[in-house]
Amino acid sequence: MATAADHPLLLHPGKAPTQLRFRSRAVGSAETPLSSITPHDDPLRILAPAQKKLNTIDSQRVLAIVNDTSRRLESALIIPSLVAVEHHLSVPLGSELMSLLQEYKGAISELSTLQKTIEGSSSLLACSFPSNCSSVKSAELESGLLPVSSMEERRLHCLRNTIRHCVKSILRALSTNPSILQGVHREKVLSHAKLMEGFQGLCSVSNEMLLTTRTEEVKRKEHLQLVAARRLSMEENINKLEAELTVAQSQKDKEVSEKRSQINQLRGTVMSVATAAQDTARKIHSEAKKQQSQAETAHSTTKTKLEEEIGSVKKQLQDSVAEDKEREQETRKKTFKRELEVENWIKKYDEEMGEKQVWWSLCVPGFHVLATHAPHFLQDELEMLEEQFTEEKKQLKELEEKLGVIQHWSITDPQWTPLVSVFPDSEAKVRCGHKGTGGGSAESRARGAGEGEKDKGCF
Repeated sequence: MATAADHPLLLHPGKAPTQLRFRSRAVGSAETPLSSITPHDDPLRILAPAQKKLNTIDSQRVLAIVNDTSRRLESALIIPSLVAVEHHLSVPLGSELMSLLQEYKGAISELSTLQKTIEGSSSLLACSFPSNCSSVKSAELESGLLPVSSMEERRLHCLRNTIRHCVKSILRALSTNPSILQGVHREKVLSHAKLMEGFQGLCSVSNEMLLTTRTEEVKRKEHLQLVAARRLSMEENINKLEAELTVAQSQKDKEVSEKRSQINQLRGTVMSVATAAQDTARKIHSEAKKQQSQAETAHSTTKTKLEEEIGSVKKQLQDSVAEDKEREQETRKKTFKRELEVENWIKKYDEEMGEKQVWWSLCVPGFHVLATHAPHFLQDELEMLEEQFTEEKKQLKELEEKLGVIQHWSITDPQWTPLVSVFPDSEAKVRCGHKGTGGGSAESRARGAGEGEKDKGCF
């Protein structure tokens, strides 16, 4: 447990360096009229201050003093832990701070020894007192505050002054070098946590008091009075309801007692019915066992029959699967042959069109000469080429229809899909008009080939 000797700032709580004056309020804050208080207002909004920052210099100074005292108190609470670990932190603390800590340690030890001697003398005096001593003397004995000698008083006063001066000088040294406190904060004693929490609560209360205005205080008081009045009315209602509840409970107890008597009567009848039911249940159980044995025999016979049927059905299924596989292989071979034929037709058509395109590119200069000198000789040849073009168009349509049938069967029956995937470029070639090496449509290439034939006949 922490004593007053461990915290020299708490030896004389009446002698504070600064007195907090919470009467200094913020000027020019947002104030609301008292008539605006209604029971429907938000209680958190009423209890919280309207302004969020301190506007006046006095209030800011007061809050700064409170924060400074909290910081000093925290650093003063760390001094005993610094004294305990001074041999580990001799290098970062420095010679000056080490000497101050040693002086503080010596003064604390002397003060503890002096207090022990005073307590020993007070215990001896307590033994010398008679048993019929007054209450005041017994209280003094228990607290250890009997009068001591003048030398001891002077010694106590000197030790307290030296401890106070040592603490002040240590705090000054720590304020100049705050990096020392960073490692010691973690090793702080847990018994001081409550003290720091209480002082932080005091800081928050002082900040809230500085932020609140007079009108806000009045409004808060009126709101609390209204809440108290509501609480009184609610307590009265609760008392009335409790009285009504006691009356209702008494009536209910009477009804329960009457119902219990009825229940006891019904229990007797139920017991008689239960005995009769047990007899009937035994009879039903025996009959059910007989029926169960008969059902089990029938089930075993049906099970054997069904197993035989399942075996025959499995054999039929295997045979049908084998037949289906053979049919599938045959259909795949047929479709593969058809695909090969279609692909060969498409290749032949592409080769013919490529040759015609080459021939057309070679005969273009002759066409220009014929167009200027002998246009009437080309009419018959052009008609013949158009007929050839129409026939080739019909053949191309037939190829497209065959390919469409194959694709239809591949969509409806998934067994045909691998046959269509063998020649994936056939559909694109048919759709594009089986383009050869040259550009342009099939009709234009046929016309060019017809003109080339006419030129060839003329030459």
